[in-house]
Amino acid sequence: MSSESNRVLAGECECGLVRYSVEDAFLYAANCHCSRCRAATGSAFKPFAGIEREKLEVTDGLDSLLVFGEEDLNNTRCGACGSLLFSVVRDGAYVHVAMGSLVDAPSIRPTEHIFVGSKAPWFEITDGLPSEFGFAAAVHPHDRDTFYVIPLDPGHARCMPEGQAAVWRTRDGGEKWEKLTRGLPQQHAHLGVLRAAMTIDRHDTPGLYFGTSTGQLFASADEGDNWTEIADHLPPIWSVEVATVD
Repeated sequence: MSSESNRVLAGECECGLVRYSVEDAFLYAANCHCSRCRAATGSAFKPFAGIEREKLEVTDGLDSLLVFGEEDLNNTRCGACGSLLFSVVRDGAYVHVAMGSLVDAPSIRPTEHIFVGSKAPWFEITDGLPSEFGFAAAVHPHDRDTFYVIPLDPGHARCMPEGQAAVWRTRDGGEKWEKLTRGLPQQHAHLGVLRAAMTIDRHDTPGLYFGTSTGQLFASADEGDNWTEIADHLPPIWSVEVATVD
């Protein structure tokens, strides 16, 4: 493994036939309790860490991989011992590394439990991590019938549906919704937004702000009608707060 800012981690299967390297630059990590992950690992949950696919390289045993699924959506195992190494997700753009296959300890730690509605009934969550998934939301400071949400794909990708960034606004308490996309990326925008990563200021015409798990920060000065990316290449954004300075 290397050091400094370009630290690279080693991973391998149980029998050692397949080995891989991956950058220590994971964007998110969680413990998944869905029935598929429990079946895939034979355990109470699957700890995984997500990263761009190009940052992982199989260094040994490429011909021995067992791929269950499609090219851009699969579980990748060692064909000899059956160890789950990683899953390809989000239209093939990302991988979810099975953290138990890492030889070296990553910098990231799982931050939450997901799909706890499918949790094994014999397992109790006692570590204090968040165990409910919620969408990012913000309420208009002067109009209680106007609020904003950022829906995400409920699957493992946990990103904006169809690779298109959007904020949804209602002005009548949820009876009708409008999709706000002007200025937001509409192609390959597999962006995740955590539930505390959206906020709104208290100006007469309030501004909206949200950050992504891949380090982008977006802002709108006109109640969501138009958006601008105001920062990029940040670490994963867990929460966003705003303050007015006189």
